[in-house]
Amino acid sequence: MKVSFDFDHTLSRKDVQVFAKQLVDDGHEVWITTSRLSSDHGRSKGWPWIITQNDKLFAIAKDLGIPEDKIKFTEGDDKWKSLYTFDIHFDDDDVEIELINENLPDCCGILLYKK
Repeated sequence: MKVSFDFDHTLSRKDVQVFAKQLVDDGHEVWITTSRLSSDHGRSKGWPWIITQNDKLFAIAKDLGIPEDKIKFTEGDDKWKSLYTFDIHFDDDDVEIELINENLPDCCGILLYKK
């Protein structure tokens, strides 16, 4: 199964990290799909703080066994446009989930409420 997690308020949560790690350990293809800007794009916009924020994302991905080439920065674009080949995406943003479920019949968007 090909599974995606949003980062902020989703995979940044310890309880969601435990679940994602189990999926990785069980052999599923786990990705991070975030609306964040990549470090290079953020730097070009004059946002030096994005590098530190993304370093935290990369560290958590590494701890979970998610390789950097399975991290997609949508650069602020709607996530559904990046999830055509996925089975499931977990997110805390109800608009993102609605767009995924409206536009991708083969991908199930699952809303995780903020803690």
